[in-house]
Amino acid sequence: MKNKKNLTVVLGVVTAVIIGMIMLASQGYSPSTCYTSILKYSLSTDVGRANTINRFVFLMLAGASAAMALGSGASNLGQFGQLLMGAMAATLIGLYVPAPAIILIPLMILAGMLAGALWAGVAALGKKLFGMNEFIITLMLNFVADYFIRYLISTPLKDPATQWPASRVVSENGILPAFGKIDSAVFIMIAVYIAAVFLVRKSKMGYELRIMGQNELFARVGGCNTDKNFFRAMLLSGALAGLLGAMMIVGATQQHRVISGLGESFANDGLMISIIAGNNIAGVFIYAILFSILQSGATGMQLDTGVPSEFTTMLIAITVLSVVAFRAYSGIFINKMIARRKTKDLEVSK
Repeated sequence: MKNKKNLTVVLGVVTAVIIGMIMLASQGYSPSTCYTSILKYSLSTDVGRANTINRFVFLMLAGASAAMALGSGASNLGQFGQLLMGAMAATLIGLYVPAPAIILIPLMILAGMLAGALWAGVAALGKKLFGMNEFIITLMLNFVADYFIRYLISTPLKDPATQWPASRVVSENGILPAFGKIDSAVFIMIAVYIAAVFLVRKSKMGYELRIMGQNELFARVGGCNTDKNFFRAMLLSGALAGLLGAMMIVGATQQHRVISGLGESFANDGLMISIIAGNNIAGVFIYAILFSILQSGATGMQLDTGVPSEFTTMLIAITVLSVVAFRAYSGIFINKMIARRKTKDLEVSK
């Protein structure tokens, strides 16, 4: 089973690369030069490697947030709204709580996680109390959070020194240090990701969440409290998204303020990473690496070859479609081959 999954991943990625090469060649570009430029600007320079590592960890946490819910059967598509609420909560603490860094930064991180969890909890309560579909609620709450944050950074919390909607920069005590070109927020997010993977893969609660994601009826009949586990999955997913938002404020390489549309691309990419990983929280690791390499090298490819950086967005979309398609049809193909072999064996035995 594991070999089959690995094969579908390889086939999907190779197919996407081949399709990308054909599209580049059809437009008069050199496919080898374009892909070489992506690798050069994302991996072969100090700045490129640092950008790739920083982006990779943010994408990894975004994917983990989506996989925590989707892998448990909870349709949480509200990572963007939960991220925004987490970022705003961290910003408010960073602006109005006078405290040394050793106290202020943990407070900002915890506030971000709590805000993200509570925003996801609103959707969970909507399903529990009114039977509403969390798929719809979380999507709608993204718009609510987005416009609410836009209002705050345009009027009461707007930085008077800027001409565009943005909050004031948080206190210096609320900003993590950098280790060279690497954002120290990376190490915190890696630690949280490892803890999340351990929770899902090794704990009793994680086992129940995974079973619920595979077959909710089986989980309920087997004695799992599916209602409680649904709340847990939603809250954990929201907390991870809120942490991502907080890190976009306290991180050394970040803007340290809330701006319009903050983190939306990470939220959207996190959903794609989760889907392509089969909503397996441990599997988002490898796809986050792939996405970060493509995105980090996109600008350099445009400078070298003239290919628009949006090509990498299209390549990512093709990769997602290819891997998902191979995953869906490989099982059907393998089952047909097994059935044919058994039929032949029966005919021979007769």
